[in-house]
Amino acid sequence: MKKARYAVAAAMLLPLVGCNATGVSTFTDALSNKTDTAYGSAYSPQAVETNELPPVTDTSSSTTLSNGSSNNTNLTYAALSNSDQETTIDQPLNAPTPEELAEQRIAVLFPQIEHGKCKSGWGKQAKQLDAQRVTPGHPYYIEIRMRHTPPLPIGHTYSAYGRLGPNGEKLDENLVMLAPVGGYAGAAVAAATPMPAEMLPSLTDCNIDPVAAYRVSLTAQQYEKLLLEIRQAKIDKPKYHLFAYNCNHFTSRITQAVGIESPRNKYTSSLVYMYDIIKEDQARHGLNAG
Repeated sequence: MKKARYAVAAAMLLPLVGCNATGVSTFTDALSNKTDTAYGSAYSPQAVETNELPPVTDTSSSTTLSNGSSNNTNLTYAALSNSDQETTIDQPLNAPTPEELAEQRIAVLFPQIEHGKCKSGWGKQAKQLDAQRVTPGHPYYIEIRMRHTPPLPIGHTYSAYGRLGPNGEKLDENLVMLAPVGGYAGAAVAAATPMPAEMLPSLTDCNIDPVAAYRVSLTAQQYEKLLLEIRQAKIDKPKYHLFAYNCNHFTSRITQAVGIESPRNKYTSSLVYMYDIIKEDQARHGLNAG
């Protein structure tokens, strides 16, 4: 009876905080030791920006690139990152541009991350974008989405990211988010103590239509920073707390890597948070969110 009272009390607190997600994950799944192939926490967007990358400690004899080809010369993300420094006065005019160098690094970095995917390859799409900041010719995108969490009126924010075609159409989709294991039961526990969290989509994320969406196009250099932040988050394995660190906080962490400033107040419902992030980012770039 005492445990039941705690669960009811926690459930009553849910509408007062940021977000929650239902899913099919179990506590056992979350506590299992899932590790990604990564080079360590020193590889961050800031490290790439300053070219302060430490030696690689985890290499393989063959690296599979995004086009399916194989490079058997110990090509690593760090080696490609450091290649930016290998410039001379006599550098030829047809030397790779910063964008081309970023594309080379992305080809190696992307397969090192466990990306979230729905079974069909695509999650539910918003009927229309609430706003967008898209530059023609940009090859990548991030799309912040918000969906309802029935039967609770608090919502859940998450991010989609991937490649854009020449006409700005989305070519593929990957999803990343933060949600407590155990669905609503896990969220009830998270009202009192931090819970293990999932960053991959659940069936709910793949089957419920987003009610709000905001798309921003990215250069290759920005997309590289986004991938680095996602990889670092998966290394950090942040825990979910209903009040202190929920999906709004995690969305802010991911989007700030590509220059999308988060709202000052993250302790709101996900719907309010979603429209605040749109309003602030559009205003920062001199646009009108409508």
